[in-house]
Amino acid sequence: MRESTASIAAWADETFGGAASLFRVACRANEELAELLRAISAGQPTDKIAEEAADVAIVLCRVGHQTGTDILECAAHWLAGKRQGAAAQHAIDANRQMASLLALTMESNGTGLRVTLIQIVGSLINVCHAFGKNLFEEIDRKMEVNHSREWKTDGTGHGYHKRAAS
Repeated sequence: MRESTASIAAWADETFGGAASLFRVACRANEELAELLRAISAGQPTDKIAEEAADVAIVLCRVGHQTGTDILECAAHWLAGKRQGAAAQHAIDANRQMASLLALTMESNGTGLRVTLIQIVGSLINVCHAFGKNLFEEIDRKMEVNHSREWKTDGTGHGYHKRAAS
């Protein structure tokens, strides 16, 4: 794995500016999780689903970094506990955990927040595993794309890539 929680957070801060709050970062991760669920439910290709899982993890790296948790390093230990099952079920697990994360960022609950972050990334590992993909390889691949994109910031420490004119 070339990227780390710290390198991704540094890229995000440099590209988008400081995040308005942990809650805002969690909300942005929730947007990405909705895209993952949509990709799975629509029967998108495996590569698209893995990319969406990586997008969620990439945004969550900012929360991890701000809470002093190397979520990618911690979640790598999750690999030993990969569970079998449908990708959709693992994505639903991540969705339940995301709801908890949103509440925890409002409460500034450090320990619970860190555990929940790692659980979400663990679920994303399982989503990718269900399709024969490796989340960490997908994160590296997606960050290569992200580094080459032009971004439009939204004023809250986040942004969206500029679409190519058609």
